[in-house]
Amino acid sequence: MPITVHHIALTAADLGRSSRFYDAVLAVLGYQRRGGLSSPLVYAGDGPDVLVYAVEGADAAPHRHGRPGLQHIALHVHEPGLVDAVFRTVVDAVGTIVHEPRFYDYMDGYYAVFAEDPDGSRLEIVHIPAGAA
Repeated sequence: MPITVHHIALTAADLGRSSRFYDAVLAVLGYQRRGGLSSPLVYAGDGPDVLVYAVEGADAAPHRHGRPGLQHIALHVHEPGLVDAVFRTVVDAVGTIVHEPRFYDYMDGYYAVFAEDPDGSRLEIVHIPAGAA
């Protein structure tokens, strides 16, 4: 039996600000938030649930790419138009585009956008055509 991801859990300094980002971006991918604005925010869709917890303690500094910890999360989508749709949504939401949509040489047809949420957590939305090597 293959291993699958059950959920992804992130931490946010401001749940209101993060909810605006994740409500918009994850809706493009078919996710909906369950419940209100209390911790954790819970998003459900066709993939693993996404949970966003309120920061604990006084250190609310955003994550910086390259520091110890999770580097990024890559979500595979089945049509390249969703990569572009997420890009447009992030531009309009509270996030930051790190790399605009483009083809990468990781494998044939690898098309992706990289974005960061308001706390610096990096997401990659990627389309890889079926049969790509």
